[in-house]
Amino acid sequence: MTSSKNDPSQSLSHQCVLDASALLALLHHEPGGESVRPHLPDAVISSVNWAEVVQKCVARNVRVEGLRGDLESLGMQVLPFLDARFYSYTSNPSARNLP
Repeated sequence: MTSSKNDPSQSLSHQCVLDASALLALLHHEPGGESVRPHLPDAVISSVNWAEVVQKCVARNVRVEGLRGDLESLGMQVLPFLDARFYSYTSNPSARNLP
């Protein structure tokens, strides 16, 4: 049995790939951050970018316990850095940038 987690043939239903700066702008109420919120239900972020989000939050003395669960409850997914689905999505020419 093959795990669908690393199978590129298992396409992502998500339409938005976030980087750390976009998610941090939302979390820290920075300019442009609110434009990220409507995309959370369709968003993925790599574990590398997630680690940066956590590190920056900790540096600002922001409690991170439960943060991932809260964001995942809104639909965002954290994908392992080597997850083939993430790379197949990011190479998709129809991927769009946030406004």
